[in-house]
Amino acid sequence: MVKREQIILKFTSNYPKIFQNIPKFTSYINNHLGRESQSGFYLETFSNGLLYIYDSFEIFILMHSHFSREELREFEQSAGIILDPNKLLEGVLSSNRFPQEGIDFQFDFIFDQEQHSEVKNYIQRFYSINLENQIEFVENTEHDLVIRFLSFEGIYNYLKIISLMMNGLLKKSGSKNQN
Repeated sequence: MVKREQIILKFTSNYPKIFQNIPKFTSYINNHLGRESQSGFYLETFSNGLLYIYDSFEIFILMHSHFSREELREFEQSAGIILDPNKLLEGVLSSNRFPQEGIDFQFDFIFDQEQHSEVKNYIQRFYSINLENQIEFVENTEHDLVIRFLSFEGIYNYLKIISLMMNGLLKKSGSKNQN
């Protein structure tokens, strides 16, 4: 089997305000999910976005799993929410203030070109399954992948799913640290 390198996704948006509250959470996330926890995932912020850094392709796949409706309901009832969508979107976005044209999430791939189509397929499948009818893929030559969120509910649900992924990584890294 071929050893796979880090997967780095540069994540920006046509609605830069979406990143306004992110810095409050990145140090918390990195402290719990970053290099110290051996989860293999961490975040870096920059002026108009984030870098998602996965130490391996396997970690990338783990974080792009499909979640059942039951798992999403469990999240809503969970006491251990890592990313509270309400706090992330506070003062940034609401169902009353959602742009009519939607909000684009733009991804640029910073890793071996040979893996681009495989990573793009995983991301598209992840979003299509988990956010069915809430997004559309936009053809774009400036970015490797553009996903348009059609509603506030789509972004809110995306944030719930991201929190589920991070909870899963915490459990995985916690069990690894206990061994």
